Amino acid sequence: AKNQIEVYPRVSAPIEEVYVQSGDEVAEGEPLVKLRDVELKERLRQVEANLRISEARLKQAEAALNEVESRIRRERVLAERNLSSELELETLEAQLISAEANLELTKAQVEQAQASVEEQRSLLDQTVVRAAITGTVGQRNAEVGMQAGPATRLFVLGDLDEGIVTVYLTEKMMGYIREGMTARIMSDMFPDAPILAEVTRISPFLRGSSFSTAAEIEVPNADQRLIPGMFVTVDILYGESEQATLLPLSAIYQHPRTGITGVYMAPDFGLEVEPAQAEEDAGAEGGELPSATD
Repeated sequence: AKNQIEVYPRVSAPIEEVYVQSGDEVAEGEPLVKLRDVELKERLRQVEANLRISEARLKQAEAALNEVESRIRRERVLAERNLSSELELETLEAQLISAEANLELTKAQVEQAQASVEEQRSLLDQTVVRAAITGTVGQRNAEVGMQAGPATRLFVLGDLDEGIVTVYLTEKMMGYIREGMTARIMSDMFPDAPILAEVTRISPFLRGSSFSTAAEIEVPNADQRLIPGMFVTVDILYGESEQATLLPLSAIYQHPRTGITGVYMAPDFGLEVEPAQAEEDAGAEGGELPSATD
């Protein structure tokens, strides 16, 4: 299916609820699975407590810095009046540097605690696995009670109204197959009604193992005749034949003196003449189309 994705949880936890079944239509953002969140809620409370502690330390550091700055201002006034020693002023200036460093440290601790809270809140939100796109649910692999993790595929999700048919082209085929060429898609599931589409895109890179590349054909699939994963037969019509009137060789006449070759045309005596039927174009993947000769 177009925009087909696999759904994995981002956190590891047992599954508590499954909201959808295979075949259900879901909208983007709709919940699919609920994971157990008791442990994550407890971790969130812990980091929120650490954040409050860090914020309290920040207030203490700011108060200590303000106190040292006030003492320095008073000490400088006294020093101007020769009522304070230079040693006391130098001591306070050293305490100011220490208070400023302590304030920067506590600010960093607050930012770190805030990041931890945001991380835990994000993890808690991810215990509800939601649909990343609008589409149809398939290949359900989620059951209540099973342990799920980032490596556990829960569902496949895709838009079945549009399909992508992938065909593999050899190096030789890339010489005459181009984007925009007509493709005829056939299957035993719809033998009498092949699907006509165009080659949408061709990858310019060959696979080193098979020396082939992938071409994609986007196909409207509102009737859902194409099922993701099925095999189909694809004819790419890379040549065109001219429709011409077919004549038997016995009808061709060569003049014995001039050597001119032609065909006698019968005059119209009111007889009904059936027009010659041109051969139907039939393209085959990797083959030449038949052409008629005048």
